[in-house]
This record gives sequence, structure tokens and C-alpha cells, in this order.
Amino acid sequence: SLVFGLFFHALPLILMKLIYNRNKLASLFFIPSIWVVFEFIKVTFFLRFPFGNIAYSQARWLLFIQFADITGTWGISFIIIFVNLIIYYCCDQLIRERKKILNPGIIIPVMMTLLIGLSIFSYGYLRAKSFIKGEQLLAAVIQTNQDPRLEWIESKNEHLKTYNRLINK
Repeated sequence: SLVFGLFFHALPLILMKLIYNRNKLASLFFIPSIWVVFEFIKVTFFLRFPFGNIAYSQARWLLFIQFADITGTWGISFIIIFVNLIIYYCCDQLIRERKKILNPGIIIPVMMTLLIGLSIFSYGYLRAKSFIKGEQLLAAVIQTNQDPRLEWIESKNEHLKTYNRLINK
């Protein structure tokens, strides 16, 4: 648990801080990329379950998450980190660097973020508008009560019969 926490939380934060201190403008693209790579590694190689993916926090923003059909949850995570980093970058430039609000170093990232956001929400609106109303579909979720470490193959037919019986209730 300690190793997991250090690898997936401390290491990315250290890398992000080092990159941000070296080149602040380039870090606007590298830091979200690092975040997404670590999320991908965590989901693909270690847990194999997408627990803790930051994209899931946007489930209620239907217009925003529509572009996940193009980029997957990785694109949503990238945009979330990107927008938060732009906000941090602008505050850093205004407070620490004492730059004016109309400085091109602030205006260009903000305008770029607004353009990306407008594009994403426009796509989401058009995508959501294109859904056709059809007949209602009844759906059910069946949660098994089986130890995942046991072999499922041995009693596969028995399990399928149980699921079929539960569905037809």
C-alpha cells in the first residue's frame, strides 16, 4: 500500500513539479500527459480496475463527457488536468511573476483553453442532440457472490444457469 501510494501519487507529483519549474509553458501539455500515463499504468498493469480515474468525477456533466467516445476516459482526464493547470499557471503568473492580466503569456493559454472547452461542449451538445428516442429498454445488473480467486471455468454451466434463472424472475 505504501509502495502503491508512493509510485502513483508521490512520483507523478515530483515529476510534474520538476517539469513545471523547468518550462512552465511546455508543462501545460506534459503534466496532463504524465497524469494520463500514470492512470493508464495503474489501470492496465496493477489493479486492472479503473478505480480512482479522475474522469469519473465528471459523470454528471453529460455535454462534457460526450467526447469520451473519441478519446475515452483518458482524454477527459487530460482535459481536467489541463484546465486546472491553466488556472494554476495564470495565478502563478499573476501572483508570483507579477505579470499584468493582459500579458500574452496569460491571454494565449486562457484563449486556447476557452477554445478547447467550447469545442468539447459544442461536440457534446451536437452528440447529445443526435440521440434518437426509441422504445424503453429494461436492464438489470447482476452482482455475483463468488470468490474471484476461484476457478470459474469448472462450474461455468452452473453459474450461467443461476444467472439465467435470476434474469427470468
